[in-house]
Amino acid sequence: MKDRSFYQRRVIILLIIVVALASFGPVRRALYYGAFQRGTCTILEQRVRTIQGPVTAAFAPYVRYAVYPANGNVVQAEGFDGPESRIYRKREEVNALLARFQPGKATPCWYDPADPTHAFLVFQGYTFQMASGQFFFYALVFALFVPILFLCLEWLIWRFLVLRFRGVVVIGAVVKTEVKPGRSFLWWRGEPFSEHTILYKARGRKGGEDTVRYIKYVSTPLEEREFVDWLKVPICYDPRQPRYDRFGDRPPLYFVLPGLVIGLPLLAMLLSFLYDIVMRIPGFS
Repeated sequence: MKDRSFYQRRVIILLIIVVALASFGPVRRALYYGAFQRGTCTILEQRVRTIQGPVTAAFAPYVRYAVYPANGNVVQAEGFDGPESRIYRKREEVNALLARFQPGKATPCWYDPADPTHAFLVFQGYTFQMASGQFFFYALVFALFVPILFLCLEWLIWRFLVLRFRGVVVIGAVVKTEVKPGRSFLWWRGEPFSEHTILYKARGRKGGEDTVRYIKYVSTPLEEREFVDWLKVPICYDPRQPRYDRFGDRPPLYFVLPGLVIGLPLLAMLLSFLYDIVMRIPGFS
């Protein structure tokens, strides 16, 4: 009989993939901001930057300054605080902040030693709150996309290809039939259907003993009339992975089309999201 380990392994694999993908951005940012060094900067220009919104305006400090890194190459940088930049509702709040950073004044700053043009006058550090917030957001997105994509790639594409090219067809027998009411949705009423349990014998792997397995098959009353003998029904299974099985003969190649139609757009969306994550990480873009 089919055990649960086949599905448990896939759940574990999916969890590992989701956690790994969701951790990439926060871990990379932690390494990046953890390498920042403290140095000295000279203020060149400062002003209040107005951010016009759809309803009201917001304000943020803008400062341009010279950075003196340890390698001696003086560069210019602009910005104020980070990694997260704050905006303010009142211009007076920004003026109060900028009062400490007058042009010509030397002040401490923090910069990326690999690229000193990435610098902050007020460095918050990459806090656990920032990392956990980004991790859970990414984990939620990947938890929605990855299982569906995994299902399409394995169950709707890979399984059919495997059964098509190396599947073995054997004869099974219906040992149990349950008639179930049709599923209903709003005003739509489905017809009753039958759920058949079909036993078949799978060849043992690497000379091992044969194994009796089962497969569930759902049919309508019309389909049932097409079969003369439910004690002799074809079952196609993969000898290397017997849990890949289906009712009937080897599937034709066009059976993978639904998986491609669903899976390829999902894969493109996932890769686009990953690309956006990478491009938003300083040092990658």
